[in-house]
Amino acid sequence: MKIVSVLLLLLGLLLSGFGNVCYGASEADAKSAVSQADQRVSACYSAVAQAEKAGADVTGLLSTLNDAGLLLSKAHLALKYGNFDSASALASQCVGKLDGFEGVAGGLRDSASQARSMDFAVNVIGSAVGAIAVVVGGFLVWQLLKKKYVNARVRL
Repeated sequence: MKIVSVLLLLLGLLLSGFGNVCYGASEADAKSAVSQADQRVSACYSAVAQAEKAGADVTGLLSTLNDAGLLLSKAHLALKYGNFDSASALASQCVGKLDGFEGVAGGLRDSASQARSMDFAVNVIGSAVGAIAVVVGGFLVWQLLKKKYVNARVRL
């Protein structure tokens, strides 16, 4: 009977709120999470700018970046109003949305740079070959016409 009463007492204490632990985010944690998300979004914007400068199509990247920016904006708003749990969660979602983002942007940048280099090489080589073909072709036509003209004068 004594064991049953002790167990009931413990159960009563647990149900009354004794021993409840709050696992919510503190203000410092939320500020840190939002600050990290800010830095990540800023780095991703820089990566997109570099990819666009190289000539890459960044429309898909901008869509993802806009979604992350919306989450970051909501995180700032939640932080401003003291909802630290939401701010921390939104900042984490923002960072999660940008996982691997800089690698994709770098890959697009590198591909665009290689494509530009290849286009330049093709244009330069194509122009050089075209110029040589015009000169050689002109010379051959001149030689052919010269032979015809000489042969035609001899027959007269």
